[in-house]
Amino acid sequence: MKIYAYKLKDKPMLSDLGYEIGYIRDLIIDEKTGKVLFYLCALPDKSPPELPETVKNLPKSKGGLLLVPSSTVKSIGTVAVAEDRLLKIFIMKQSKKM
Repeated sequence: MKIYAYKLKDKPMLSDLGYEIGYIRDLIIDEKTGKVLFYLCALPDKSPPELPETVKNLPKSKGGLLLVPSSTVKSIGTVAVAEDRLLKIFIMKQSKKM
């Protein structure tokens, strides 16, 4: 299935558990393979204490956007859906690298 990148802009990103991750603003693409590596998401309109732990712990780009690995995104339709379990595994692996 093909999706144009411009159609992803401002699309909501949710977890499969139903919490809001943010809104897609941009993509990071591997220039050699053309595969999407990360979805860059703006935080949802909630104050930090109200954000789920998974969202709080996701790494951020230099511009402050959340880095959501494409390997965690399971579907894209009206909304994009990322698998919570895979997000937690990604966060755990990132924390071990630091």
